Amino acid sequence: MRRATDLGRRVLGGVVCGAVLVVVGVTVFLRERTPGGAASLSVRGHPLSRLPIRRVAELPVAEGTLFGVWDKIRLPASAQWPDLVHALRFWDTTVFPGAGGWSREKVLQRFCDSALFEQEFGKTPFHQVTQHGLKVRTLDRAERDKTDRVGDAHTDQTVCVLGTLGVSSSQAIRVRGRDFAMADVVRYAAANCSAGHEMPWTAVALALYLPPKARWVNKFGQTYTMDEVCRDVLQVELGQGPCYGMHTLEALTVLLYVDGEERTLRAGTRHQASRFLAEALGALEGSQRGNGSWGPEWAGNPVPDGAPTAGREALKWRISLTAHALEWLAVAPEEFRVDGKRIHAACEFLTRTILAEPASEIESAFAEHSHAGNALKVWFPESWKRWTDRTVRSRSAKP
Repeated sequence: MRRATDLGRRVLGGVVCGAVLVVVGVTVFLRERTPGGAASLSVRGHPLSRLPIRRVAELPVAEGTLFGVWDKIRLPASAQWPDLVHALRFWDTTVFPGAGGWSREKVLQRFCDSALFEQEFGKTPFHQVTQHGLKVRTLDRAERDKTDRVGDAHTDQTVCVLGTLGVSSSQAIRVRGRDFAMADVVRYAAANCSAGHEMPWTAVALALYLPPKARWVNKFGQTYTMDEVCRDVLQVELGQGPCYGMHTLEALTVLLYVDGEERTLRAGTRHQASRFLAEALGALEGSQRGNGSWGPEWAGNPVPDGAPTAGREALKWRISLTAHALEWLAVAPEEFRVDGKRIHAACEFLTRTILAEPASEIESAFAEHSHAGNALKVWFPESWKRWTDRTVRSRSAKP
């Protein structure tokens, strides 16, 4: 009887141990295959290098004309954070012409230290510590026209620009006495992305900073990969979204470029993104005005309610959208090539218009004009290098 009891205990113990091992094994199996929250998401040490500029202008614009335009675009004395992000994107590593002695280094210092940021811009919190990562404040629509704009004009605009400039994910960020890193900003961007959100800058930032097989659960409980990110970008109609849809083109181009390097998209999503860009190219070719410009109606849609149709405000948008179109056409996939005469006409529109503008008008619409300066920079890189060298020499010569 005792032997039978001992045998039963051994059998029962074996069953229990086996059950425990099964539970542990299943848990490990599920854990390995279930995406975690964005707070634990792996981030590349360095973002992917910026998109190669695939094209230069086939037809020349006089270098003196280009220099004249670049000389006129200056950072305003009233520059707020969105202006500085645009300046960083345009001038990159040089000291920014204009007021304040701003440079890439100074902008990065303010971004990476909340105390320095608040000394410069006031006590409105720019950095917010969350369970999902480090959040950067985004202005709401009512705040975007204010003079004291403390925050990104568009969701994840700063992290997107810093990613294109190659800022490491280990870049230290100090927030109210606590230590964080750029990776924490990227993780919050991943946690926050969701259908219906403003996605172009988020998509570019995640494409540059996340490894190709990244898979995570956002703060709304939805599972994401870069394929879902791309499909969210594709939810807008052609010509809709920030800057009348121009930033959607840039985001899709970056996503396709990274996909070409690392295969991050499903075949159907890849095809849909390419088709969207093909439609955009056709729309641009069909809507360029005789003066070389593009406007809010570029995608064939009726001019949206509230969009300016005449006067100074309408001209500002033509400058901005023509510049955005040129920026995209410079880096668009190889199959999306346009006639060099169209590029030349658009560049001539920008140079002719900006040289005729008073300095006060350029200053009051700095962001739009920074896009124009950047568009001419990417299409005429050799002239830009000579202008930069000349500007550096001129500053060095001053006492």
